[in-house]
Amino acid sequence: MTLASDPHLDLDFALNAGLRAYIRAVSVAIGSGWEACSLDFGSPLGAYIALDWRLAAHPGCDLALLWHERQGWSAVLETPSGEDLTVARLGGPVVAEPRVVVKFLAEVRAGRTPSPSPVLAGSVAELTAELTPYLERPVL
Repeated sequence: MTLASDPHLDLDFALNAGLRAYIRAVSVAIGSGWEACSLDFGSPLGAYIALDWRLAAHPGCDLALLWHERQGWSAVLETPSGEDLTVARLGGPVVAEPRVVVKFLAEVRAGRTPSPSPVLAGSVAELTAELTPYLERPVL
């Protein structure tokens, strides 16, 4: 018996699995635990990583790292009013290497707001292809 597979479901599965592996790789690289992560598999895809430190200029606000499938990475302040305030955007490839995200956060933490380059977002198939290699990378 041969089972037919829906290529759209296969693409969705690969995309979701790749995103999970990518966000885990970034969370490990920045020194955050997987428990600090939240993923949104809706449309658009998104991810949230809570950080365990605050910016000196905003001691009353938590800081988080957000990922969006079309905008890439951004650092946001979680204000007491419930409104998120974007501090900085990384720019460049939507699927930035974890070491690049680490460097971006170091700049934000030092009080420097990097000037983002244009975000390079592609199709769902391209995004899936960029995320898939993270499935094969060992988690440290």
